[in-house]
Amino acid sequence: MLKSLITYLNLKLDLLNYFDLTRCLVELKEDSEGTKQPVEYISSGDYDVIDWDEFNGVSYWRLRDEITSDRTEERKYKAGSRNNIETTIPLKLVFAVPRTKLTEDDAYSFDRIRQTMVKQFAIDDDVIKTTLQAESVRINVVTANSDAKEVWEEETDGTGTFEPKYETIFGSIDVDVVIISKHSCLPTECDDVESDIIRAFNWCGNTAVTIGRLTEAQQDCISDFLCGSPDPVQIQVNGVNTDTAASGTTYDQEIENTDGTAVGTAANPSVVGDVQIQVNGVNTDTAPAETTYNQQILNLNGDVMGNEANPSIIGNTTIRNQANDWSDTEFAEGTYTLGLQRVVDSDGSNVDTVDYKPIADGAVFTCTPADYGTRILSVLRRQYCVDALCGFSLRYIDDEWAAAGMPVIRVRRDGDNAEADFTPTEISDGTLVAWVVAGGGTETGYIQRFYDQTFNYFELFQNTALSQAEIVKFGVLFGDSQGNPVAITTSTTGYQIGANGSNPSRLTLFSPNGGLWAVGRKNNSTSISRLISNGGNPAVGIADTTSNPNDIGTGTPTTYSNGSALADSNRDTLQTAINNTEFAVLMTACDWTDSAHWRLTQGILAFQAFPVGSQISEFVLDKKNWTSATIVNEIYSDLQGYYGYW
Repeated sequence: MLKSLITYLNLKLDLLNYFDLTRCLVELKEDSEGTKQPVEYISSGDYDVIDWDEFNGVSYWRLRDEITSDRTEERKYKAGSRNNIETTIPLKLVFAVPRTKLTEDDAYSFDRIRQTMVKQFAIDDDVIKTTLQAESVRINVVTANSDAKEVWEEETDGTGTFEPKYETIFGSIDVDVVIISKHSCLPTECDDVESDIIRAFNWCGNTAVTIGRLTEAQQDCISDFLCGSPDPVQIQVNGVNTDTAASGTTYDQEIENTDGTAVGTAANPSVVGDVQIQVNGVNTDTAPAETTYNQQILNLNGDVMGNEANPSIIGNTTIRNQANDWSDTEFAEGTYTLGLQRVVDSDGSNVDTVDYKPIADGAVFTCTPADYGTRILSVLRRQYCVDALCGFSLRYIDDEWAAAGMPVIRVRRDGDNAEADFTPTEISDGTLVAWVVAGGGTETGYIQRFYDQTFNYFELFQNTALSQAEIVKFGVLFGDSQGNPVAITTSTTGYQIGANGSNPSRLTLFSPNGGLWAVGRKNNSTSISRLISNGGNPAVGIADTTSNPNDIGTGTPTTYSNGSALADSNRDTLQTAINNTEFAVLMTACDWTDSAHWRLTQGILAFQAFPVGSQISEFVLDKKNWTSATIVNEIYSDLQGYYGYW
């Protein structure tokens, strides 16, 4: 009887999915060393100790008192009542339920487990009555104990441990099983009855109630087994057979576009929505799915423009003089500014710079004194008629850019990935740091892009977050040895030069000769680095420990570092000049004629392959020529005046 009862109770516990192991009858046994712990008898004098940690959820039963049997109280003095015996089996269920198996883990977890077990033991009375061949069976939960320490001390003694792991709900429930059976059942039949709930279940009783207790899946399974499965249904799309589905199931007819993206807004017919047409991210029109849409590209005169589909590229405008011995280019719809002109007396003296200003007859120029400005790009443009193609810095290097109060960088903070623009003043006066700190996280700010101070609409950008240089870290602004703000590289990728910070393939190099200057520090490394590069070839300003030329496909530039011309153009010479040293490098007479390579789709990278931890401050690229010693001195005077590196 006891074996059948505990087998039945464990079958009920198995349905809860609380335990990986449900032990049967256990006793508390003390060994020769005085340690008391629960064990399950196997056979031949062997016991198996209950291991709480080996399984993901463990329970066992033990008798908490003696089993008692007596004639039923209500019939004790009636004729024939001697055949009815009331047996009380006092059991204790000890369990450890992993918190991960609970639907909710809170202060009410133990009570939730207790109620679940009470409910589980309170159903299927007919099954256990049939199993035990009893008149009636009552399973009463007498009490429950959620005090893990108290239960542990009751179940063990001298184990050296306090209680089971805190990742489990550990406790006990006292259960009284009261069985009323005929006296004739006790000696033999009770220990030899069927313990399998399914075989003991009364399937032939109230069939409607019995079937109602099964789940739909169980009913379908029995029906399919006994009756066979119905034929599958045929699936069609627009009258064409596409698939079949089992009877009674749901079939998902996927509607996708040619990219494999799910589309469609209705069941039958399935309507594929129109495609949205955009130009530069702005919605312009729609077109039915799978149709062709003609997006016209016109100039302001209504002329058809563009020679590629996406992006539609409108060619540059050519500017030239009447004699056609001078020309330049400007982006479509851009504004071209005529540079100041040099006027020289016949004896070579009295060099002035003038602006175009014809009087009424159109034949005479009015000359006004030149104002060359104070910042290096403005001085080069106004005094020497040499424009830079693009210029990027953490300081202002152009008077017009500064006068307009334009930002020089865009910063992304790590706390919420918000982005904002900052001027040099805001970088230095604490505005940038305060904004980064307000975002939380590690209070770190990354430079997403440098703005082009030449008004040529280029940007020095890095859209990959993991490759962006840091300018603020842990709420502190990075600075060089002179206290000037700097950015510190976090990868060797470098920054791309491109139109409007998104198109690295639009950089046009250039007229035949030009130059560049860069300010920073190469973190101590023997590895290769490049001031600018396009896929490694062509490249300018290559530095490592080899003696190969420090330029590829760009002629033989002249290189200056911190005010002095280098002895040669080998990589190891430049490596010595910039490795672990704050530098201002100027390179002149670069040959840009290999334009096919410079316009590869991956675009031009500045500070490419510079080791992690390098600092970068300024980068300027020239579309003309700075070979004049006067211009070289002008550039170095400005760099030394601000950075003070030599």
